[in-house]
Amino acid sequence: MTQENIIEEKNERFNPLFKSLLHPRETIRYITENETNSMYYIMFYGYGLINFMDGISRNDYHLSYAMIISMLIFAPVLAYFDVYITGWLYSLFGRLLGGKATPNELRMSVLWSVAPLVLFLPFSLATFVGASENFVYYIISNITYRRILYLTLFVEIILAVWSYINSIRMVSEVQGFSKWRAFLSMILPGIIMIAAIVIIISFFALTI
Repeated sequence: MTQENIIEEKNERFNPLFKSLLHPRETIRYITENETNSMYYIMFYGYGLINFMDGISRNDYHLSYAMIISMLIFAPVLAYFDVYITGWLYSLFGRLLGGKATPNELRMSVLWSVAPLVLFLPFSLATFVGASENFVYYIISNITYRRILYLTLFVEIILAVWSYINSIRMVSEVQGFSKWRAFLSMILPGIIMIAAIVIIISFFALTI
């Protein structure tokens, strides 16, 4: 067997969705060097559903057919814009810190870092349904379901932290600099945005 065949066979066995859980650096190298179209769309849909449910669940909500259809249609669209803009911001501020990654490589880092949450998506969907006003009173009144709901929420928090740590490692890998510099390039856009909002609010408060 030639070296080329060995590499090809290894790539066929490589599952980036599961590999990214514990080996984010190796995974993002594989993603940026190989075509993974089918997995790419799965990740986009999963990423979109996660963000969509997170946004809705910040307030009380009533689950309806219209909401479910909207979620299925618009989740990947919102995910695309989220990943596109985030990747562009990471690229912009990464360059200031000496990063070498392209915006597309950083978008892949953002997308694939949420693999832990995507794999947990069936449970997240169950929690999303259970926490709606349609079912929440029944579930809260049942101690078993209530424990399951709280346990699921706790696991989601752990996986969110895990995903964020993976994103730092992936950004560090494609940018070619340290994890601390990757972390700084990721939080700088948020810091500057908050500072700009504070300045604008202060300016209008002083002029009134």
